[in-house]
Amino acid sequence: MSKLHLTGRLTSRVGKTVKSLVTYLPAIELENYLSVTRVYPDLEVIYDAAKNKTNLKKVIEIQEDIKNELQAGIVGAPLSLTVVLEGIPSLVTTGKNGSLEYDRASTFVVGNVLSLVAILKTLGIKAPLFSSRLSSSEIKKNSIFRQILAKDEVMVTFVFDDENGLSGDQVREFFFKYNRQHSGLHLTQFSSPDETFPLKPFISKLAKDLNLEEYGGVSTKSKHVKASDSYLTTEYILFKFLVGSVAGPQVQETAMMSNDVTFASGLKVSDVLEAGYIKYIEAFLKAWLQPLENNNKLAKMDSVYLLKFGKLYP
Repeated sequence: MSKLHLTGRLTSRVGKTVKSLVTYLPAIELENYLSVTRVYPDLEVIYDAAKNKTNLKKVIEIQEDIKNELQAGIVGAPLSLTVVLEGIPSLVTTGKNGSLEYDRASTFVVGNVLSLVAILKTLGIKAPLFSSRLSSSEIKKNSIFRQILAKDEVMVTFVFDDENGLSGDQVREFFFKYNRQHSGLHLTQFSSPDETFPLKPFISKLAKDLNLEEYGGVSTKSKHVKASDSYLTTEYILFKFLVGSVAGPQVQETAMMSNDVTFASGLKVSDVLEAGYIKYIEAFLKAWLQPLENNNKLAKMDSVYLLKFGKLYP
């Protein structure tokens, strides 16, 4: 893929290699310069938690705000995004300005994610978190608004390090830091990388009691285990496994890690586990994992399937 080039106002702190470049892009061009639907590998679980009613309500409100500001002339803040560049981009400076050369795939929107979603949804462009599909009535109703928004300029601040580069851990930490400081995404239990969630204690207990570290460990960085990963499973899969074991497949399908999952009756999954059901699950998994200790390859595939897909059934 060819490199992208942008020019803007350059800022940096004395003695620091991390810099910022501020530029402006028409809303309709955002998807051409940014990987707008990218969910950073280490943040898949977090984005799953962000798909909640509070954030959806915020997106709808932001859409309405933008519409009033552009069509009715109501005072509002300029549209803006903050984007982090992974790796080492190329920078050429001219006085206080800079010309940035980078790969679109290296971009990740960390700031004003809900504003990004609101813009893309209005324009009918695929967005993260929520569907951007427009109905025929919406297309007709907001045609003029979409045309105005498409041309409206969005202030984009690129954060990068052209000397040392930014690592995956730095990108992830910056995501949490930005959203703490700017009241961004509503993440319930996930305001920082190390926050817990309601079923976390039970997952930790399973991992410890079953000595899952011996089989590769439990990843906290993504929802699913990739073929190249050394991990046996993930916290997300164990979460789904616990919910499915206790509440069944229908509840499992819609359950989110940030919630204290409940049955239709109002009974909490955590209460059932606390009451002793976790012991039965642990006993089942202990027997299921036994072939791994005996190095039975066929059974090992079955065991890994169970933990990777989080179900007691295929």
